[in-house]
Amino acid sequence: MNKKLFKPFFIALLALLALQQAPAQTDTAQDSTAQPAPAQVFSRDGKGLYEWTGSFVLDTAGVMSAAQNEELAGYLLELNDTKGVQIAVLTVQGTDGEQIHDFAVRHFDKWKLGQKGVDNGALLTVAIADHKSDITTGDGTEGALTDILCKRILDDVLAPAFREEKYGEGLINAVRNMAGIITKDDSLVSMPATPPGTVRSAPEEEETTWLEVILWFGAAILLVVFSILKSGGGGGRGRRGRGSGGGGGSY
Repeated sequence: MNKKLFKPFFIALLALLALQQAPAQTDTAQDSTAQPAPAQVFSRDGKGLYEWTGSFVLDTAGVMSAAQNEELAGYLLELNDTKGVQIAVLTVQGTDGEQIHDFAVRHFDKWKLGQKGVDNGALLTVAIADHKSDITTGDGTEGALTDILCKRILDDVLAPAFREEKYGEGLINAVRNMAGIITKDDSLVSMPATPPGTVRSAPEEEETTWLEVILWFGAAILLVVFSILKSGGGGGRGRRGRGSGGGGGSY
């Protein structure tokens, strides 16, 4: 090849190689801001329950980024230190066929969430592959976090984010709603006051009248059933778990 032609050809080749490497460096810099949380080994006991790690976030499914995990764990630690409210988050791939509420209650009881004598704890559990979620509450939080509110948090806050695979965002927002309801801090609650699609009855007096009729009718039925059971014998009462309150959802 002619030396005069070789030099510009060589310079052009070097420039082309430099251009091809530039985007790769840019992509690496962008990805470094959303690195997944480092792999962590979570141990289980003989009953298959995860051991408490000291953190209020056990992302065993690995669906949160390192930054999201740190943000949520720090927020829940501060909530515990300043308000005395203990909320924990547990993500798993699946529950091996067990009902997610039973699975969650067993962890709630094992970890003894909530202050002693107050039981003001709550546990948000999500099974990623099963597409199931649950909020388990203690005796001290079930009065505020009712089954209806728990289900709304799961359906209206967690589920939409999870369907878009924004797992960390969904978990953080769900926890903030739980904390806001428990501590009565409305600034943390992002759910609308009235569920979408709810239609109120026009005359309030008529609504109250019908409610009274239904209550009286229900009381009469209960009285008849009670009389029958009393005369013919009754059944046993099931034992409730410590973390039996809450609500479940799917996404």
